[in-house]
Amino acid sequence: MPGQPPTPPELYGYLDRLKANPSIFGSWVKRYFRVNMKRKTLEYFHSEPKDQDDAPNAFVRLADIFSVEDFGELQFQIKTKDTSFMLQASSKAEHSCWVKALSEYVESFREYELLQEVEGDALERAISKVN
Repeated sequence: MPGQPPTPPELYGYLDRLKANPSIFGSWVKRYFRVNMKRKTLEYFHSEPKDQDDAPNAFVRLADIFSVEDFGELQFQIKTKDTSFMLQASSKAEHSCWVKALSEYVESFREYELLQEVEGDALERAISKVN
């Protein structure tokens, strides 16, 4: 339906996240990531949450993601205006699933925003003609 925002992808599972400040003791940490379909956020936890309402360690709004960049067989990066996550899947299939689903959502959401903008402009023009 053209006037409806896209449905967030159903994604969850463990991914390795590159630490913001890597040290000699290790750069990658295993974290549990999920898309919260109700809040429309990508959340991560130190371990799998026991409850759907558990607070994440961090999150980004899906609407704030402006790119999902593929970095080979297992690694990819999620970028927002304020931050980025370098992530690594444990398999090619898992990597492909996350990259494809998030990329498609980001593209669909941008198209939705553009459509909303165009419809808003058309409505403003129609109102100004009436007045």
